[in-house]
Amino acid sequence: MARAEESIHRYVYNAWYLGAEYYSLPINLLMTECLIPTGTIFDDDRFKKAIADTENKNDARVFLDITRLLVPPVASVAMIHDSRLEILTQSVNEGWENCFPLLDIAVRPQPDYAVGFERSAIEEDRLQKLRSFVGYEPSSCHSQLMATDYMFFPFLTCEVKCLNAVLAIASRQNAHSMAIAVRGIALIFKLAGRLKDLHGRVLTFSISHNPHWVNLDGWYILIDEGGEGYSIHCHFIHALHIMGKDGEERWTTRRFTLGVYQYAIEFLKEINAVIDELPEDLNLESLKAPIQPASRRPSRSMTPHLQPSTRGLVQALESQSLTEEEPLVDDLQSKRRKT
Repeated sequence: MARAEESIHRYVYNAWYLGAEYYSLPINLLMTECLIPTGTIFDDDRFKKAIADTENKNDARVFLDITRLLVPPVASVAMIHDSRLEILTQSVNEGWENCFPLLDIAVRPQPDYAVGFERSAIEEDRLQKLRSFVGYEPSSCHSQLMATDYMFFPFLTCEVKCLNAVLAIASRQNAHSMAIAVRGIALIFKLAGRLKDLHGRVLTFSISHNPHWVNLDGWYILIDEGGEGYSIHCHFIHALHIMGKDGEERWTTRRFTLGVYQYAIEFLKEINAVIDELPEDLNLESLKAPIQPASRRPSRSMTPHLQPSTRGLVQALESQSLTEEEPLVDDLQSKRRKT
């Protein structure tokens, strides 16, 4: 697992290449209004002790004590505060067994926490258009649009480490998950002839943290000159010390996470609109034009107001073109029978 994630992360660079119209989104997410919970270990009179108590503990203890306050579980938020979020679903330390892996070796992510869309968030007539990608029974297939059999289009992952671990490991794990997540979104837009709409636009988000530090990142694509291939890039949003600014920073990650949840509700409308544009009888032969990362720098003509290019997830994703002899839907049940 670690070797695969290192291979992926090697091609991820912080790229100041967002379109000018997209710079405000990450900033706005950091300033999302939210109710600050009380009666928790993050209360002023016990906050520092709570952090100190996790400093010599393992990843699981950090997740149990700290993560749930930094990154509020979407199921709880939907149940208590915002029923609109019921269309979102979460996973905890669950393998993305229904996605196609990125590399030749069959390694799939297993984020500590992930959020995507419920199957019910996509109406049945839209699912019908996607049968070639999700099959008739999601639990029995691999798909480029799913993480698990109940999570479509994942858009947020969180990886947690103890203080003695290197936080960069969490970043590599997030890079793995986010490359798969972005790939699925890009596929749908590609099929609708709207891939260029995603150029330089943050699509998904990740959180890496330990008991002291938090890294917040966004993930986006840059389209190559021909408009067919793309590369996946990481956009650094914010890094913070949980006890920074006399403890004020302890709630920044929570605001960001709730902002991402709200963003997802609006983004789902756009995904559904793109699915509506797909033909009823989707011709898979049209996929022979490769959907793969660009091996060249993006054209300056496509990015008149952007900074110089950096490399993205180029080599690690080049093998994921749909022109390969890889099925769009992989029958897991038939594989189980063979074994």
